[in-house]
Amino acid sequence: MPCIYCGTIENMARSHVISKFIRNGITGIADNSGKNKYKFTWIGRKDLPNQDLPKPSLLCQYHDSKFGEMIESPAARILLPSNTQFHKLNEVPKGWVKKVLSINSESLRSITVAEYHTSDFSADDAIRKFAVLTAWRALHAMNMEKNPAVVAFLQSPAGQQVQQDTKNFLDLEKSTFNHTYPYFGSIYLTGPLHASFITRSEDEVPFAWAYLEGHGQVGIVVLLGFWVVIWPLLPDGHPNRDFRTLRQMAFVDWHSFLLKQYSSNKI
Repeated sequence: MPCIYCGTIENMARSHVISKFIRNGITGIADNSGKNKYKFTWIGRKDLPNQDLPKPSLLCQYHDSKFGEMIESPAARILLPSNTQFHKLNEVPKGWVKKVLSINSESLRSITVAEYHTSDFSADDAIRKFAVLTAWRALHAMNMEKNPAVVAFLQSPAGQQVQQDTKNFLDLEKSTFNHTYPYFGSIYLTGPLHASFITRSEDEVPFAWAYLEGHGQVGIVVLLGFWVVIWPLLPDGHPNRDFRTLRQMAFVDWHSFLLKQYSSNKI
């Protein structure tokens, strides 16, 4: 498969869809005994190794390295600074804004999360770009695995438009941030308590991604341990676009599916 950014087939890299700093930052934290406090679980995929996250050949070595340098490294300094105290991620760290989401679920009426938003526009822009990069790579990882819905979407005019607009948005040669990009999503801090709700374990962190389609919505959701990225694939101004519905699908329907998948992993 050629590089999803530039199209070359030479010098392909094995790219982490979920940035390596997320896994290393979480699983590298030691408890009082000196052992790693957290282990991670890839939900619903018994075929994948449990010591690393999937690394499909999505990008050439050059662009994999440049995205790491110019998008992932700034995001790492915001999401996981060197002085991170993980128990405090259950609160609302500086730079994040608390949101209580209304959830239409018999078992869960609301969920408290936080969105990153500060007066530092460069930091805001770095997080927004990181969220798009992560979800875009997840989309193409599912395409590589021949997910029928994803393959059909990327071959459609709508999918081709998403691909072109996203490549332009992620253009590493542009010095200014493109605020007119029509597919902005959100990254939510859900914290260790939410992770343990899924894994039923205080020392196990879940990772997963999915293509969401239904209720007139299309999008990508990525679970990165203590964070959730939701990326709409309908542009701003589309008559069917309803981010609140997509968010509901991610936090209720998909999370219910994750709980079942996690239980099946344990069988």
